[in-house]
Amino acid sequence: MEKLTPKKKIEKARVGLYLDAPFWTTTLFKLPMIEDKDGTITPTYATDGKAIYYNPTFADTCNLEETKGLLAHETGHVILLHPFRRGNRDFKKWNIACDLALNQILIDAGFKLPKGGLLDSQYKGMDAEKIYTLIPDPPEGQPQPAGEVLDHPGNEPEKKQAELEQRLYNVQAGQIAKKQGNLPEGLERLIDDLTAPKINIVEVIGRFVEQTSKNNYTWTTPNRRYLGHDLFLPSLKSPELGHLAFLVDISGSVTNEQAKDLLAVIKGTIETYQNSELSLIYFATRASQPITITDETEIQNIKTPNVGRGTNYKPPFDMIKTANLDPIGIIVLTDGYCNSYPEAPDAPVIWILTEKNESFKPPFGEIFQLETEEGK
Repeated sequence: MEKLTPKKKIEKARVGLYLDAPFWTTTLFKLPMIEDKDGTITPTYATDGKAIYYNPTFADTCNLEETKGLLAHETGHVILLHPFRRGNRDFKKWNIACDLALNQILIDAGFKLPKGGLLDSQYKGMDAEKIYTLIPDPPEGQPQPAGEVLDHPGNEPEKKQAELEQRLYNVQAGQIAKKQGNLPEGLERLIDDLTAPKINIVEVIGRFVEQTSKNNYTWTTPNRRYLGHDLFLPSLKSPELGHLAFLVDISGSVTNEQAKDLLAVIKGTIETYQNSELSLIYFATRASQPITITDETEIQNIKTPNVGRGTNYKPPFDMIKTANLDPIGIIVLTDGYCNSYPEAPDAPVIWILTEKNESFKPPFGEIFQLETEEGK
């Protein structure tokens, strides 16, 4: 039998992953494979979240099953957002922590890794950040394990956008794998944690606006107005926004301070985008009539309506249809303690949780957790 070249071996391994472990290929197939012939990037395999790099000399020493394991390994680093999360941590120690977080999942899923891969069952189920705080600093001269985690090469806005996009891939892949019953053991909780992150609400909505609005604006040049507050919001070439609907849960478990946070975001949205029209709907067991907001001064005079004490997600979504609002996007602020959902609307939805709620699993939309001053 003719020996496979590294490139052919990788191609065959990719096909094998698609047939045997399709969960991983949702992310793998969007990452170009780049040969690092001179070894200037990695002596083995590596990823920066944009591509997977491989050294053909090392790749030639791995058999087909080990190659499949290495591709799942690099893909797993991206799924777990490791290229976006190092911060100021030591590079080598961060790589060790990332491998300890990932390799047990791969072994439990039946993958084979090359000899020398880091494995320690005492860290099973932990994320890389937790493991980093528990392991000692690596000694000088310790070789790097096969499969490096490189930092994402983009600037801060590009890195944040890439991380959010990867979270969306995780949601899609996780939902498909759950339905098919083949979500790898150990990943369900980690993916749930990663897809419901604590994140600045203004930043989330700013990026949501970019994805839903048809206007001409860009993240390439950030809005200088907000840079002083460490917020990377888009610089609008044509600062006009379509219709957004904000649904605010006032069932009793949402505090006044949390509700004020969203009103502040609505005010900031109106100030940022010209010719904007936003609809605010309060809800509990019932929904209020939509409150139309076109100017930030209108927010000051809003009175909270009586809409019951329990929680039901159907009334506010029904109100959107009844009032013929046709929004480009729907933003829901809630504590998530409700299981009564409507059918998925035509517009994209983001759910912003006021507190951590692992039981909250809506049938549509993206989930984020509200970051407050106390929770930072």
